[in-house]
Amino acid sequence: MEKMFYSEQGGFDFGRVPVNDFFQDTFTIVACVVLVLMALCATFYRKELRQLVQGLFASRISAQVIRDGAVLRERIMLLLLPCIVFVQSLFLYYIIYKYCLPADFHISSLLVFFVSLGLFVLDVVFKSLAFRFFSFMFDYDKNDKMEYLLQKLFYLTDITFLLFPLLIAVVYLNLPKILWGYLLLFLVVYSAMFVRLFMLNRKKGNSFQFFLYFCTVEILPYIIVLKTALLLGK
Repeated sequence: MEKMFYSEQGGFDFGRVPVNDFFQDTFTIVACVVLVLMALCATFYRKELRQLVQGLFASRISAQVIRDGAVLRERIMLLLLPCIVFVQSLFLYYIIYKYCLPADFHISSLLVFFVSLGLFVLDVVFKSLAFRFFSFMFDYDKNDKMEYLLQKLFYLTDITFLLFPLLIAVVYLNLPKILWGYLLLFLVVYSAMFVRLFMLNRKKGNSFQFFLYFCTVEILPYIIVLKTALLLGK
């Protein structure tokens, strides 16, 4: 497998990573599971899926979903949530395996995937606990909590359905530069989520507190992961 690593002379070089397992086989198995989950969502829950995809950018649809909250009670969540977890974990898996492992490090690709899965789940748990504390401190009622969680779900749904085909192209067509395009899409979707959540807290008079919370809980973990990846790549 080809991997970019930081050479002692300075600068990035391409070299072959000594691994004892199959990166692409693990990726393929998980990707097939994701395809099945997406196909089931699109086949049996087209209306709900369309609402979740459009909710972050369509105020009318967002308000409708938040008002009745029916989507969260539908069985689509049993298919969509694993889909989100697996796609985000595959992204971490690719980044860790491709750019973060030392050139002379032998490790099973399956283990790397489970580490990636664990990191994503840990991030979700951390943000969930932080939101519980934040909602308690700033007196979120039931509707506020529902709107916050649904806006996050809209964001995760959009980013998952954008990221998955790009990952397929990156891995199977060997087009890693596509990830720069994903970065632009990510920033657009992430900014839309921030604006929606900021407006929610602005109505409650918590704008400054929310800004501090968002920077600490939502943005800081990405900075830490990026910094760690850069350090491991050296």
